[in-house]
Amino acid sequence: MKFKHFIAENPTWQLTKREFLIVFNNQMNICILPDKEKRRYMGYKEFKEKK
Repeated sequence: MKFKHFIAENPTWQLTKREFLIVFNNQMNICILPDKEKRRYMGYKEFKEKK
């Protein structure tokens, strides 16, 4: 679910910060990398090489 679509479908939905983070991290398909890969530290040099 993309964030813009989610907002359009739920314009008056109110969340706490914690609720938002749970929905954002578990329901939004923004990053398709495995969880381990998303959370690891990547140095600037490695970031530039992967672009």
